[in-house]
Amino acid sequence: MIFYYIFLVVFGIFAAVFLIGGTLAIIQHRRQPLQQRLEQARKELLNKESTTGASELNADMHPKISNEILRDVAEAEGFRFTDESNRFLSFQRVFSHPDETRTSPNSASAVGGDFGEKRQRESLRQTLSTADDAAELTLRRDQLGALPKAEILRTASEHGWVYQTEEVSGNEWRLLFQRENRTAASSPSAPETAETPELVRSEEQEFLARLDGVAPGISGVAKVELGDVSHRLSMARYRELAAGRGWEVEGTERSGRNLFLQVKRIGTVTTNRRLDLGFLSGPSLTELRDSAAAREEAERVLRETGVDVLSEKVLDDARRRHLALRRTVTRLTWLSALPGTFALSGLLFCLVLLGDGSTHAAGVLAIVSLVAAVICAALIPLGMRAERARKAAVADYTTAYERVVAAALTTQDPSVS
Repeated sequence: MIFYYIFLVVFGIFAAVFLIGGTLAIIQHRRQPLQQRLEQARKELLNKESTTGASELNADMHPKISNEILRDVAEAEGFRFTDESNRFLSFQRVFSHPDETRTSPNSASAVGGDFGEKRQRESLRQTLSTADDAAELTLRRDQLGALPKAEILRTASEHGWVYQTEEVSGNEWRLLFQRENRTAASSPSAPETAETPELVRSEEQEFLARLDGVAPGISGVAKVELGDVSHRLSMARYRELAAGRGWEVEGTERSGRNLFLQVKRIGTVTTNRRLDLGFLSGPSLTELRDSAAAREEAERVLRETGVDVLSEKVLDDARRRHLALRRTVTRLTWLSALPGTFALSGLLFCLVLLGDGSTHAAGVLAIVSLVAAVICAALIPLGMRAERARKAAVADYTTAYERVVAAALTTQDPSVS
């Protein structure tokens, strides 16, 4: 019986420490000023940066900072947004053609979707409308967290304001503007007359145009945004149109208010960013081909190792080897986890049975738990061996890929100047 009470006391102490510590940590985190929270996000982004320039932020770890503000922090550090999945925001360091406005094939134009977005957009327009007679204007970025910074600057520009700089102090993130100097020749209707609408395309033509503008990422997946298509087609029609361009539809994904169609090249395989952490993350081969430094290093790697880093077929072969061996690792992991869980649960029930005086039942259960523990211990090395085999199977390509990306990140591309 004494073991039963000891177990309850120990469990109660651990539960109390966990609850008290968690409550204090939450209170301390919520009382942090905005400047400190932004600095923590920046440090997390830089600490998570891989050798290929990829990084990510967990939005759940920054509950008082919107996704759009997290993207602002990343862009200020030289990253561009590439993907959002399960509240994880993925970023890639920009290493070539920084002046281009081209968007990554796997990026959304805006994450959006945060609560209060419509209200903040109306508040922004109202603030700009009531400040017509002022010479200077200050907007609180922290109070417009659901809106992309680009949208804030664009809307302010439409009302005649020129962005100057920004200041972060305490809990305030201020965007500073000055009134634009308009010439007499300028006319309020000029922007409207300059934007002559083109011939409206059909939904199918619009989809094909977007499809032709994407390229697969390092995972083999490309994303086509469907959010602006006025009348979406059926999934069967999307599949038919994509097949005509050599693509295969894998499914759909929603990021904020935007809907994306996930496609891959016919005959290729894809990896999942969250499930395939042991594989690659970084810029696509299309982006690497745009960098002269990356092309030079890829040629050098090909001569030295025989690995053609910029070949889509070689990359797809590496993904296939990774996926095949990862399935083996997953199976062995589950096989070892099941007896391990049974052994641990059996031990806890043994304590309960001993507390009730059922020594015979406790002894039988202890023997069964011991056998389960031995099986678990025997299966763990098999899983570790399979993981080492997986790493070895893709090591040639991953090492070569990291060399090429490192060259692009550390060498100034002459084509940029």
